[in-house]
Amino acid sequence: MLHTELSVKQIADELGFEDAAYFNRFFKRLTDTTPIAYRQQIREMYS
Repeated sequence: MLHTELSVKQIADELGFEDAAYFNRFFKRLTDTTPIAYRQQIREMYS
């Protein structure tokens, strides 16, 4: 998420998820945050 400009949908596709919404739920279950919120947090930390 930090080192790519790919959209969340594109990342989901690259990882083999057929449904980006399922990837969002999967990601949130593991990290307690959405992929977009995670990307914002991580970029703020390293900017």
